[in-house]
Amino acid sequence: MKRLFLISAAILFAFFWTGCSQKAPDLNAGANISDVPSMSGDGVNVGEHNEMANADALKGRMSPSGGLPNDGTYNNSSGGFQSVYFGFGDFSIVNDMQKAIDKNIQTLKNYSGNIKLEGNCDEFGTDEFNYALGLKRAKAVKDALVAQGIAAERFTIVSLGESAPVCTNSTANECYAQNRRVDLHKQ
Repeated sequence: MKRLFLISAAILFAFFWTGCSQKAPDLNAGANISDVPSMSGDGVNVGEHNEMANADALKGRMSPSGGLPNDGTYNNSSGGFQSVYFGFGDFSIVNDMQKAIDKNIQTLKNYSGNIKLEGNCDEFGTDEFNYALGLKRAKAVKDALVAQGIAAERFTIVSLGESAPVCTNSTANECYAQNRRVDLHKQ
């Protein structure tokens, strides 16, 4: 009996010792999104995209209208800014979000202060992955705004990962789309 207890304890110790360690995500993997000079094609060209980010994979994961929530219905930004939404597992800015980028540029031209860009994710993926993805999304929005003439030093980027959802209905796909966003706030 004592031997069985010791073997069980050793297996549990080994499980917890090895199961809790994870390699930190590489924020510089793939393309360096800070090197993106301007918008091109269907969005900001940030190098290789997650294979799930193509249009066919995104169907059913967007708002009821079939596109990203870009009509202002969903907005968690403040101070006249518009949230920018992203596809599942992606950090590229698609054409559907150009209206939000343009609105944010106009708001920035009438505001001389600093802006905080908060990257957010849905609940899928590990905490580490979502933190890194949130940073990449915030950086992509910053790069798109800087490419339009807004000074880079005005921005602070942070990632909230999956910790600040605006929708928690886990049965609605459009709910997940509302959580994949970058919010802009005056500082």
